[in-house]
Amino acid sequence: MIDQQGRVVVPLRFQRLELTNHPNGWLRVRLNGHWGLIDSTGQVQLEPSYDEIEPFSDGMAAVKQTGKWGFIDLAGREVIAPMYSHVWRSFHEGFAAVDTTTQPNKNAVGFINKQNQAITAFKYAYPFCVNRRNTHSRDYTSYYQFRCGYALVRNNNCETGVIDTLGREVLPVRFYRIEITDSTLVGHRNKQQMTYKTPR
Repeated sequence: MIDQQGRVVVPLRFQRLELTNHPNGWLRVRLNGHWGLIDSTGQVQLEPSYDEIEPFSDGMAAVKQTGKWGFIDLAGREVIAPMYSHVWRSFHEGFAAVDTTTQPNKNAVGFINKQNQAITAFKYAYPFCVNRRNTHSRDYTSYYQFRCGYALVRNNNCETGVIDTLGREVLPVRFYRIEITDSTLVGHRNKQQMTYKTPR
């Protein structure tokens, strides 16, 4: 890597350099098949030792080692040891959606906080729909990430619900569509609906 004056900042020694969304401009680097972190001056802040490092989100980055996922903080410290089989959503509003099994179609997705405390049971389905014959949307981008204190979750029957930051199902997982406004969450199932008024 060179600067705007053409001076070499990071010498030609790494296999890859990639952005990480770190507030201080740190990069993830690959060396001998493993990933680490360097700062904007080229100094190594985290020795390459991970199989993968995801971009930072909410002050944390997901890291993979020997097939399991954990998290590091902005200083490069491992704050949650690799123990999860998958990270569906990295941290956002203080919570991440992680998975405890590699078996297909198992309900094993749950939410953890930054202290690695589970706020829900690991009981929700994978965020994407595996029923390809159904014509409904299979876009999972809106699921399993907290927004304004609430997150959409689903089961294997493609039924949807909403949880809050305490892990409570404020709308049970039984609806086909969730409508979100500034003050309410409304679940729709055929001609039935249920409304949850969000506290102000």
